[in-house]
Amino acid sequence: MNAAGIQSPNETAMDGNAAGALLRQVWDLNCQKVARLHGSALMVRTAEGHYVLKRHAEHCTPNRDGLARIYAAVSAAGLSPAMVTLPNGGVFWEGGGCLYSLQVHGVSCAKAPTPAATGEWLARLHDCLAAVEGAPVANHLDRLVPDVPQGADEYCLTEATPFLGEAESLHRHRQPVHGDLHRGNLLFTAKAPLAIDFDSATGSHPALDVGFAAYRLFGADPDAFRGVALAYTKSRPEAGVSPRTAALMLLHAVVQRIVFILRTAAKGDGQWLYDLDRQQRYHRDALSLVNHSQRCSM
Repeated sequence: MNAAGIQSPNETAMDGNAAGALLRQVWDLNCQKVARLHGSALMVRTAEGHYVLKRHAEHCTPNRDGLARIYAAVSAAGLSPAMVTLPNGGVFWEGGGCLYSLQVHGVSCAKAPTPAATGEWLARLHDCLAAVEGAPVANHLDRLVPDVPQGADEYCLTEATPFLGEAESLHRHRQPVHGDLHRGNLLFTAKAPLAIDFDSATGSHPALDVGFAAYRLFGADPDAFRGVALAYTKSRPEAGVSPRTAALMLLHAVVQRIVFILRTAAKGDGQWLYDLDRQQRYHRDALSLVNHSQRCSM
């Protein structure tokens, strides 16, 4: 319970009843139906329309102002659903140690865009994020696993090791990025995708988002992966994104996640082990894309 006596969905794992209670008491909306988008994001239907209810990760609370500026910018640019403001003018309600937000969610039924359209959309997103002052400069993974090459050696990810130094060198060219673009964090509309869940926003090379989104949307298809990167570069040539840099940053991100899972488990916390097999598959695919990009550049 918070000071006002409102139960936080964090206390009941964001189930439908708790989400409905929060909507009524904080936003004065009556919930009719709840569906899980992913993790801690719910799609809720009310008489007034559809919304995305998001419980933000605990690490977001200290930088709530920076996160609010991101949402304001991307919503104004039509790259993310509009935020529902609270009576005090803010966009976050705090309870149970976490932040909660509500975004207007038009019913999305469109297919994922083509690789070329995806690259163009990512360029628009990054142009918008680059102008946000006070955006997060490191997400939770960057803070918990700052030493990715060392972690790769620690857990014998030897095939990736030769490429991680090259990926780390790209971090000299940082800007705010989303940090976790996949189908669960994108709403596909007839006009364009809309990004949600900026909890993993960080300062990194823009190739991180390009590589991650290209892979998570189109799999290990090297032609589609290349198409996303080249379309991005056509729209934003100054960013230094190529199929090669996108593949390197994808590999770096996947290795970082694997090291995080294994280190956390070694400390007795196995809650992330369910994701290990999937990340290991991503690791194999990312290596394949790196090797393909290397052959194509010769």
